[in-house]
Amino acid sequence: MQRATGYALIGTALTATTLVACSDGAISPPGAVPWLGSTGGALGSGAATGGTSDGGPANGGTSNGDASVGAAAGGTGGAASGGTSAGGTASGGTSTGGAAAGGTAGVAALPAPGTVLNLSTWHLTLPIEDPSTGWALQINQPELATYSKNPYFLTVPEGAGVVVVFQTPVDGVKTSNNTKFARTELREDYLDMPGYPDTGNRSWSMTDGRTHTLTIVEKITYLPLKHPEQALGQIHDPNNDTFMLKAVGNNEGKGIRSTSFRRAAQFDDSSVKKDMVLSGGGTLWVPFDTYFTLQLVVKSGTCIATVQYEGQTYTASNATWATIDQTKNYFKAGNYIQSNVADYAEATGDYSTVVIQSLSVTHQ
Repeated sequence: MQRATGYALIGTALTATTLVACSDGAISPPGAVPWLGSTGGALGSGAATGGTSDGGPANGGTSNGDASVGAAAGGTGGAASGGTSAGGTASGGTSTGGAAAGGTAGVAALPAPGTVLNLSTWHLTLPIEDPSTGWALQINQPELATYSKNPYFLTVPEGAGVVVVFQTPVDGVKTSNNTKFARTELREDYLDMPGYPDTGNRSWSMTDGRTHTLTIVEKITYLPLKHPEQALGQIHDPNNDTFMLKAVGNNEGKGIRSTSFRRAAQFDDSSVKKDMVLSGGGTLWVPFDTYFTLQLVVKSGTCIATVQYEGQTYTASNATWATIDQTKNYFKAGNYIQSNVADYAEATGDYSTVVIQSLSVTHQ
């Protein structure tokens, strides 16, 4: 294991903390979020022994206070609390299964992602199976407002605040046979605007006279080994993506983890990636675990993608939408991994991780 300092992003910008990656290509423990490093431990260590699957290391056990599991298991606590925890979090456990039974109780649970980001106009797709359909699980409002799922969608402390983790495994459950890849991704849903329906999955027109804007402050902290690529932001029509901003790792095909990434924009469901261009030219490789601001602006049928990183601005634009329905579009944000086991021989359990600090969407 060694500290990694970078990753490659197609069409993005990023700020730095530490990240633990396996330089030899080994997979971190299942459920781990490497960027947490030694202070956070593996997400799910609390869940496996002292709490439920919705637990996490920072809170030492469960996030929902499952007393029967926490008390019966009496396992080890999360890395942040550093000791054993028979009862899970402060809200879980019993009088016989808590700290008095010989362990250190976990700290209070962290807030749900919906209290950190405004998700009132979004729904979430997870890389786990919905038993009723056999495809990826979708979480809608109002459930999403208080929902979290370790290790795919949860909050973690960072500095004086809290950020949201989006993690996707290469072998996750897909949404349908129309895609090869899994996702932990938000899809724009509710639109409270004149002239648009108030039922079903809402969408907007590229030529309705409004300016449609998605802004995300985010960072990449981990990419899969063999095909280190993921989509961070999308514009979609009813059938396919019309714009996709991707991050591409610098060590693809080399058998070692990527440590930096380049930005690229992909328009109109084309396989041709278009690097974000800085005035003066050149391609910038960005370190892992570094925040950048991504903005997608659509107006009068034209999309402009902008990435801001370390005081520099990178742009890509497109006004040709030959194969799309310009009247029914929506934004997507999060972690849409672009790799899998079947096509890229990724190791089962490998994954990518995105951390989002802030998210906003406007239609004005």
